[in-house]
Amino acid sequence: MIKILCKSKKKILYLCNAIFYITIFIFMRRNFLTLFLLLFFVSPVFINAQTAEEFYKQGVDALKSSNYSTAITAFNNAISANFLYAEAYNKLGMAYFYVGDNFSALENYNKAIRINPQFAEAHNNMGMSYFAQGQYQKAVDSYNQAIKINPSYSEAYLNRANAYGRQNMHSLAVESFKQAIKYDASNAYAYNQLGMAYFFLKNYEASIATLANAVRLNPKDADAYITMGNCYYYLTEYEKAVPVYEKAAELKKNDISLFSNLANSYKKIGEYQKAIDTYMIVVKIDYRNGNALLNLGTCYEMLGDDKKALTWYERAKNNSYDTLNEAQKKMLDSSVAALKKDVKK
Repeated sequence: MIKILCKSKKKILYLCNAIFYITIFIFMRRNFLTLFLLLFFVSPVFINAQTAEEFYKQGVDALKSSNYSTAITAFNNAISANFLYAEAYNKLGMAYFYVGDNFSALENYNKAIRINPQFAEAHNNMGMSYFAQGQYQKAVDSYNQAIKINPSYSEAYLNRANAYGRQNMHSLAVESFKQAIKYDASNAYAYNQLGMAYFFLKNYEASIATLANAVRLNPKDADAYITMGNCYYYLTEYEKAVPVYEKAAELKKNDISLFSNLANSYKKIGEYQKAIDTYMIVVKIDYRNGNALLNLGTCYEMLGDDKKALTWYERAKNNSYDTLNEAQKKMLDSSVAALKKDVKK
């Protein structure tokens, strides 16, 4: 009864209170004992129900403004007023989740589910806490429960797909991402993650097509452009990789991997000066980046500037030799030896 009252609107509560006090008036002169019992046992139900709802709304407002300590206090007050308030337990779990206390979050999600086993959102939130703890299969189990209750729950499909991905179950992730998109076709993040799953499966064409939808929905999604560029790179379509990487570089200024791949693509298509300029960006971020130092030497050598080539090769040998693989070390040693002979001549 308390739970039902807490879900009612304030108008219904006011109506119930009005009926209650009219009843008091009717019985006032007839039965004093009846009046006393009504006041003692029934009135607190209406008052506490209204108080629980007010505390809950305070908590929701605090949660929206990221004021988590206030939210925790408010939801606890709501629960004190109504210990069967499943929604309050769920929101309290969310507040604990946001402050990194997954133990308390799971405890409150469990309480919400015990009160209402069909509470899909609480199952989904429980999965998020398990995911944060690295318990990915438990997370999948919770998301499955949420989906069983609400088969069109897009967020639960999305979260389940991410949990599959963390377990390297990329084929299952693909199917779950597809379901998430089926029920929310405007979710750019879902397209992004589906594109990533295809990438891990080395289905580069499908990844590119999917990521095109991600950037259509969110033109500032740098990660989607990066993954698309990587797909073109692995397909050896360097001319197509370059403009995609360039777009990503406009959005993400300090990503070493991105600028390295862009520079490598320039080098692959013979744009050596652009490659040099881009490798220089990498070196400014990481002065010991062996790949950039080595390729700076290679690009200058391709442009016929042996002195600058030797300078960068020697810098690679002195600063980053230990970061190179055996093939790179062999190439570097032979290039330095050959250029030293040429410079002496």
